[in-house]
Amino acid sequence: MSDAPENSQQPDPDRSPPSAPPRPAADPNAEPFSEPAEPQLVEPEPSSEAPAGLAPSPGLEPPTGIQPPADLPPPQGYAPPQGYAPPQGYAPPQGYQAPPQGYEAPPQGYDAPPQGYEAPPQGYAPPGPQAPQRRGGLPTGAIIGIVAGAVVLLLLLVGGVFGIGSLISRGASEPLSPQTGSGAATPSAAVEEFLHALADGDAATASALAGGTSSDRLLSAEVLAESNALAPISNIEVTADADPRGDYDVLVSATFDVGEQTVQRDFRVWETYEDGWELSDGLMYLSLSGFDGLGLTVNGVDPDEDHATIFPGAYRLELGEDAFRLDSDDDVFVLASDDDLMTMYELRPALTEDATETFRSLVRASLEECLAMTALTTPCGLDVSEELSDGSVPVPDTAQRTLTAEGDATLKTLEPTSSYDTPSLVSTHDFIRIATSIEADLNGERLSGELLFGGDLRRPYVDFADEQPVVVWE
Repeated sequence: MSDAPENSQQPDPDRSPPSAPPRPAADPNAEPFSEPAEPQLVEPEPSSEAPAGLAPSPGLEPPTGIQPPADLPPPQGYAPPQGYAPPQGYAPPQGYQAPPQGYEAPPQGYDAPPQGYEAPPQGYAPPGPQAPQRRGGLPTGAIIGIVAGAVVLLLLLVGGVFGIGSLISRGASEPLSPQTGSGAATPSAAVEEFLHALADGDAATASALAGGTSSDRLLSAEVLAESNALAPISNIEVTADADPRGDYDVLVSATFDVGEQTVQRDFRVWETYEDGWELSDGLMYLSLSGFDGLGLTVNGVDPDEDHATIFPGAYRLELGEDAFRLDSDDDVFVLASDDDLMTMYELRPALTEDATETFRSLVRASLEECLAMTALTTPCGLDVSEELSDGSVPVPDTAQRTLTAEGDATLKTLEPTSSYDTPSLVSTHDFIRIATSIEADLNGERLSGELLFGGDLRRPYVDFADEQPVVVWE
């Protein structure tokens, strides 16, 4: 009995497999066989034409019962375009009135008049300001005023025309003639007038030509007179041809003497619209901050500021503090160019010979007080309170400090130096050698000897602005 299902197909060993259908004989004249090409799909172009075979749509009929309005009025503000004519057979809605001839539609956004508004009667005009009633002709003053005003207006028009023409025709290098102020007509004239004003002692004109102000204390006639007394300005020669640096800026060369010193320099001159040509570097700026608190005067005048504006000329600098002098062989300086100002930066206050000896004596006396102390620290420094390099600990009140021969010679020739921030405060950079001996404890053993490197000596300072100067070690 077989376990296979009744409907299952089993191969018959006695049957041969079915043969494939016979293939037709190859045609020797046929082309070689190739795979068929895939068809190319082309997307149709959009068109309003109905597809082939499809009739066009007849359109949708309006629903039954809806009728178009017969008397729909146009929107508010609507006006038919020029030349518009209604279609043949058109009739306006019942009750419509055509606008009057010449009517223009109101602008967009126009609000209709409120309900109940009544138009004004034909010929109505709004009231305006009433002119005063004339009583005869114009008074004589009014006639004169009208005539004078017309003349002024005519002059303004003529002047404006000629003014514009002159501005257009004037070249960029041609100077403006000064209308007001103290400027000069040409660059060379500005420099020449400036130098001659200095030589003549005319401080007001020189200051105006160089842009000075009334707050500049050293631009006074008093200071300029003293300058001319110390070293007068003479032999002024100004180059006529200016070297242009722009439309409103030129260089003018000049040569002049200040006392026995000949000065040759360029002045930068610029053109103002109203005041003509002025010097932009005719004045010089002198730094005086290194003399604060020392009563400095310049040509007998207190500058009252750290930076002073001065004319080219000669200046005597004097200090009101008796303990100080200028660190210079002379106290009169010719200042006429920037090179002269550079030397002033090196000018410093210095102690007089008597004040220098006072400084040395004060320092020696204060130092000797410190040397007499046996404490591990003193006001002068020379401290040995810390553990020494070998581990030994200094014993209190065992310090012995001695001024060496080298240190004594230094004290005799101490060179005092004025502080830049506080000129009256004087110190020194000289090194004063001190020998220091100490007793120390090393693991219970008492040791004594001279220190190879003792504590540092502080710097001494003395303020000579004090009534009783004292030494402070810092």
